[in-house]
Amino acid sequence: MPKGPFSCTDTQQIINALAIGYERIVAWADLLDQVNVFPVHDSDTGKNLKISLAPFKQINPDNGAGNGHCKTSSKSSFNRLINKLSMSAIGNSGNISAAFFSGFLSHPLPASLPNAARQGLNMAMNAVADPRPGTMLDLFESQARFFDQWAGDGQGQKASFDTDELTGVLKQSVAQSITRLPALQKAGVVDAGALGMFLFLEGFFKALENRQDQCIPVMESFKDQLCVSTGYTDPSPPAFCVDLQVRMDQSRDTPDALIKTLGDSIVTTQTNRSLKIHVHTRDRDVLKQRVSEIGSITAWDAEPIITRPQKTPARTNPDTVGIITDAAGAITLDRAAELGITLMDSFIVTDDGGCPETLADPARIYADMTRGKRIMTAQASVFQRQETFRKMLGQYDRVLYLCVGSVYTGNYDVAVRWVADNGLSERMHVVDTGAASGRLGLIAETVALAAGTLKDPAELEAHALKIIGACDELLFLNQLKYLAMGGRMSRTGSVAGDMLSIRPIISPRANGAQKLATVRNSDGQIRYAVNRLEREFGKTASPRILLEYSDNRAWVAASVMPQIRQACPRANISLVPLSLTSGVHMGPGTWGMAFLPGELTQGDINEGLCHQNVFQGGSVMKVLLLSMPDVAPLVIHQEAVHFPNLGIASIGGNIHERHEVRIIDLIRKRRSIRVYLTKQLTRLAPDIVGLSAMSWQWDTCCRIIRLIKRVRPSAKIVVGGYHATLMTQEITKSPEGKLIDFIVQGEGETAFKRLVEALDGRDAFQDIPSLTYRDGDEFFTNPMGDLQDLSQLKPPIRDKRRLTWGYHVMNMKAEVLETSRGCTRTCNFCSMKHMYGRTFRTYPIDRVIADLDDIYYNKKTRLAFIVDDNLVLDTNRVIRLCDAIIQRGYRRLKLVVQADSLTMATNEDMIRKMAEAGFKSVFLGIENVSKTNLAAAGKGNIVEYSRKAVALCQKHGLMVIGGLIFGFPDDDETAIIENYQFLKDINADAAYCQILTPYPKTGMREQLMTQGLVTNTLDLKKYNGLWANVKTRHLSADRLQYLFWYHRQTVLGWWDPSARAKGTGKLWTGIWTYMFKPILQQQHARVLKKKGWDGIYKDVLKEQEKMNTFEGL
Repeated sequence: MPKGPFSCTDTQQIINALAIGYERIVAWADLLDQVNVFPVHDSDTGKNLKISLAPFKQINPDNGAGNGHCKTSSKSSFNRLINKLSMSAIGNSGNISAAFFSGFLSHPLPASLPNAARQGLNMAMNAVADPRPGTMLDLFESQARFFDQWAGDGQGQKASFDTDELTGVLKQSVAQSITRLPALQKAGVVDAGALGMFLFLEGFFKALENRQDQCIPVMESFKDQLCVSTGYTDPSPPAFCVDLQVRMDQSRDTPDALIKTLGDSIVTTQTNRSLKIHVHTRDRDVLKQRVSEIGSITAWDAEPIITRPQKTPARTNPDTVGIITDAAGAITLDRAAELGITLMDSFIVTDDGGCPETLADPARIYADMTRGKRIMTAQASVFQRQETFRKMLGQYDRVLYLCVGSVYTGNYDVAVRWVADNGLSERMHVVDTGAASGRLGLIAETVALAAGTLKDPAELEAHALKIIGACDELLFLNQLKYLAMGGRMSRTGSVAGDMLSIRPIISPRANGAQKLATVRNSDGQIRYAVNRLEREFGKTASPRILLEYSDNRAWVAASVMPQIRQACPRANISLVPLSLTSGVHMGPGTWGMAFLPGELTQGDINEGLCHQNVFQGGSVMKVLLLSMPDVAPLVIHQEAVHFPNLGIASIGGNIHERHEVRIIDLIRKRRSIRVYLTKQLTRLAPDIVGLSAMSWQWDTCCRIIRLIKRVRPSAKIVVGGYHATLMTQEITKSPEGKLIDFIVQGEGETAFKRLVEALDGRDAFQDIPSLTYRDGDEFFTNPMGDLQDLSQLKPPIRDKRRLTWGYHVMNMKAEVLETSRGCTRTCNFCSMKHMYGRTFRTYPIDRVIADLDDIYYNKKTRLAFIVDDNLVLDTNRVIRLCDAIIQRGYRRLKLVVQADSLTMATNEDMIRKMAEAGFKSVFLGIENVSKTNLAAAGKGNIVEYSRKAVALCQKHGLMVIGGLIFGFPDDDETAIIENYQFLKDINADAAYCQILTPYPKTGMREQLMTQGLVTNTLDLKKYNGLWANVKTRHLSADRLQYLFWYHRQTVLGWWDPSARAKGTGKLWTGIWTYMFKPILQQQHARVLKKKGWDGIYKDVLKEQEKMNTFEGL
């Protein structure tokens, strides 16, 4: 019998053994993902256990040993560990295992080992609302029975037992799981959670005997139970995986009966009055409602459950060579799984402990580094690396390890020594690539793709050596201080270098990182990269290029990629994250470029095996995107403000780069639309023309479509925007519908991109969500797609593909950008919910900063209008965004935004930060001063909030544009006067006033139609806020129209720029004040004397009628 594991009760030995158990989970995580079919086939058990049990690598034990019991200090270490496990646990398997360890580690070891095993089982069972046989619960029960029997036989006092016998018991429990759960029996695999806990516990107990290298061969032990049956499908309906926390009322006990009704796969953990719940639900809103009966929700994370069947273990194919490489290469976990590559994890070490590199959050790591926190890297233990080798040789007959350069880590020496010691040189080959980061990732990817055809290991290794010799990489550092933080250069040298703006360009080579050059700014970096590619490849070659980003993805996509594309138009380019190991060493702002001649990769790319972000050269489809020329000058003259259309710019920027895209903002061609468009349609010969229009622009849109059909009849016509989304069915049945081929509903980036691919023969119309398409004389409408993941969108077009220019506010160049989409407010006059629902989504802050960089540096523009529906819904994010803007140090930047009064009135710190960041103007939706009208609009009583919001904004130097709506059902002349007077009393700097408009499909339109107050239901071109399309109970539409105009003139009067307004543009406000305004006042006085108010009003109406009519359309 082997020595009992607890004859030495050193706490450090127990901690080390727990770490060994965790390292086995890390080494085998991809296999656990592959066999994960219960409770749902979402292939994440390995990942969830890696995340949930990571605290076992983060224990900082107190000193002290015990003689049968852990000392108090050691007990406190385990108590902290239990709390960390509870906090980090995610997923079904993670939460159940955390519950088990909270019981198992709460007893002194080894004296109470039977009690520990039994308590762990009880905690796990109590955590699961519906315990099922065949899961890890059976494993825990088998372990508890083993120790009960051991204690019952009187051997408990010996502090020793046969760990091999325990391993056999646990192994049998795992093997039997396939017979105890129908889903496992159908899939032909053991339970992934039970297998994961078997790996952990076997490693833990054998490590206490220093026998961790004698664990049983997993692939052989479960050889027929580790491959999901061909054709297996998960019968589970679509659902969401939700992890939440609830703070319960102290007067109430945990409502077990209610918890069991929340959904499926429920696991709960309670600490004090906080209840953590993991649940699968098909209705998140119903779940929230039920959970609110328990207490207040303090944390909520919901993700859709996506069934992702993984590659089956290659053990089933004896001809396949298994590929290992290090996670230090720029290759993601998902990409590695797609290619069948196993990643050797290293660890990112923070103040909270270590985390596997593949699971660390780059955004958080880079943010911590920016704040000055020290982040380090660490290699996996020798045991974990060797366990990975054992796993691979269990799965594959032959293995090729493409190792990170031996000059950077000891992985190569460890692998070579282990292969030699175990006599495995025939089965496992180890190659020192001399590479790291993107070069290592590109080498591994290319070799893995070749492994599908090169079955001979020697031939594959020879091909790998050829790839290694041809592949190169450039890394561009932003600041030297991060090298100093990691001890890679002196602090004095880094400070001096950063003060002088020295930015080194380095290349990871076999003999270490070689400095190739230094530059002073990002433009110099890009020039160096472009020059290198032009020398290496020229215009005709087709190299494979990885562009790597750290915390600057959007900037690399917007500023670097277009110039790389121009240098190598036929290149195959992927945008990938820089390896986090490299990012930690070199710091935020770093980017890189790895490249390889195309002749070594072209065959693989042609087979469609390349990365999903690859952009192939050669234009296929010609796409022209148009925005409408119609204007609605609710604040200032129609020629004074011209902004570009961000919608078509974003759609164009997200079309596959092999296509030729051009965009035109017709607002810049209002006087010559027919001539200009005819010329451009003839010159560009587009295959597809996309048009975006609002309801009041739809008439113009239809006229432009007719022009397109006359000039370019073969072009496919696609319409989108608010009106097309709201009125899809009406459009298809209208006469104009005969001229339209496709309608894109809602957000257009993904649907339009896929539509272009479908017209190029690479997709199918019927498979594209949010698309309505013509088939003969009929239209077919597909279901709406999911909302965009804004972090995945590429930047909008602002370069030469935009054929129009001259965007301005008065005499200042102007651009637009977007930091978020959607609004959760309930205003019922707004049609936004048909586009986004009641949601609020945000772009990553680094993407926003990259957009601002593009506007500020590339477009040389200082004024930007943020078009967000309601930027300030997340006040903490606004402050973080402002901090990022401030850090960039833009000079004379002027930002304009719209916001709600309630948020602005209650967040002065946010306003102060906005002012510091360069926000100069804010549009506030005051809407109305009548409580009745505000209630009708779904706004609530915000009058006092509006007053306070204006005061706070002006206190910090922000110009306020006050927004009012007139024409509510109870409005009379007095109400109109009172609203204008309120705007004057609160000293708003400018007015944005409009008449209530019954936009299609809004709640307000339904109310007004029911009350018989809509006077214009069909002429949508007057739905722009300038025209009265409704009457009130006291005023006809004509009278409302007149009083709206008249009292603006008499109550508000001539605009007198405030100091805040002058701050937005001293030149144009000065010209207005001292030149235009006096002249216009004199002219107005003469006309008033001659025609009176009625005569002036008739002239105004004539101007409004002519404003959006265009000659030749």
